[in-house]
Amino acid sequence: KFVAELFLWTSYFALCSTSSLADVEQPMVSILHPLDNQMIYASWQLTLVVNVHGFSVPTDGYIILYIDDVKAARFDQFPVTATLPKLPPGQHTLVASAQDRYGDVVAEDEVHIAFPSSYDSLPPAWDFSSGIPNIINRSTILREIVPHNYMDVPDTVSVIWTCPDWEIDWISELLSNGGVSFHLVYAPDLARAPLARNALVVVSQNDERNRPPELLAAYLLSFRAMGFRVGVLHLSDEDYSAPTYFYPWVHYVARNHHPATLAALPHLVALPLGYKR
Repeated sequence: KFVAELFLWTSYFALCSTSSLADVEQPMVSILHPLDNQMIYASWQLTLVVNVHGFSVPTDGYIILYIDDVKAARFDQFPVTATLPKLPPGQHTLVASAQDRYGDVVAEDEVHIAFPSSYDSLPPAWDFSSGIPNIINRSTILREIVPHNYMDVPDTVSVIWTCPDWEIDWISELLSNGGVSFHLVYAPDLARAPLARNALVVVSQNDERNRPPELLAAYLLSFRAMGFRVGVLHLSDEDYSAPTYFYPWVHYVARNHHPATLAALPHLVALPLGYKR
């Protein structure tokens, strides 16, 4: 039985030039997660994130998911949430295909993944040696804003706060008491959030529920594409329902609490609970 947790959304980024607008009108599909040649070690890595642009569902057609050349699902609305099935050990192929109402392929992307014989084991950090996925709209924006929307403050962590500032005083106190030199940047719009050479991105499960899921994936991948250091402070996931597939992408993760399935990650840091303001 196919049980999916697909995060799929059509991007609506403001672009800065007529040529950029012309570029993104071409239908495009890009699988942001899993990465090509990724080994799926644990159930929390089964999230599929697909970046779609220039193709409206259901007006223009549908997104079809194929697993090993077999149609696994059809998605006819955005956003769609669902989870890839656990597949047999060995190599597998995923294809996300944008098809019109006649079944003709308009755009598609393909990645190859693998499942080990021993499941629910510890995944390694991802070094991106095989490359970065095509971040359809983020890459277009970066050509326009970099270096203007890029921060490089020597020996300082740029804390990029992408959610409401409920815990901002408490986190600032923890960082200060820990001897961390930092500056705060409030950036709730991930499509326009800045990059920094050394960043801590603060996200909240409560806000990610209301945001196109591909935005966070594209944002974090942008740091790695630039060769920057990036960590994530993951707030508000008390029920352990938030996506955590991106943890191997970043250099470190800080949380207030975490399930046993994540406890063995060597780059996971536990922070104490504190006051709201």
